[in-house]
Amino acid sequence: MSTVIEVYPSSSHLPTFKELADEVQAVLIEHRANPYLAEIIGDLSDADLRPHIERVMDMPGGKRWARFDDEAETLDFRDGDYGWLSFPVIEYAFDFYLDDDVNEFEDVSHAAVIADHAERAAKIGTLAGFPFEKAAQVEHCWFLRMQAAQPLQTRILAGYVAVALARLTSGFIFSDDGGVDYDRVPTEPESFLSWYPEWITHDMLGPSSHGSSMQEDQR
Repeated sequence: MSTVIEVYPSSSHLPTFKELADEVQAVLIEHRANPYLAEIIGDLSDADLRPHIERVMDMPGGKRWARFDDEAETLDFRDGDYGWLSFPVIEYAFDFYLDDDVNEFEDVSHAAVIADHAERAAKIGTLAGFPFEKAAQVEHCWFLRMQAAQPLQTRILAGYVAVALARLTSGFIFSDDGGVDYDRVPTEPESFLSWYPEWITHDMLGPSSHGSSMQEDQR
């Protein structure tokens, strides 16, 4: 079983691999004092916090896969392609996808999904002033997939990646399958980081856990 962290953009800009890698690095540097993040990255240099991003592409016949890491590539993953983001020095990685199926929920359009998020945001007091009408026009989102076997460290890092992607695309973060705390989403990226690292740690390890408990996880 897997869970996802979803990023809904309000900008039609499709970031390049370079833009996302640079932004992830910037977010990690900005927040490296967070105790839950510090437990993962330790004294790594700023350069080591820059992720490696690849496009994984299904080749004709479906018999093999090709990987491309040209930093000019965009996050426009279609026709079975998906992204692979890794932190080589600390050996954590996960896959992520572009979802442009505007009628994913049968007769419910993308605009209707965005409208539902807007209504929920108003009820829980998040995303004040967010341009939901622009998000409805973009007609795609990204989702970062966390597989059941992936450790806490990967999930924490994925939260920072989601923030970077949301920043680049003026987007918001959401999940309704346990990927994040449903009671606090949809939300803007800055608010997300104020609770997500602690929440996911407690969700996986229990409310009495501390950052050092992550050392017991297997990569």
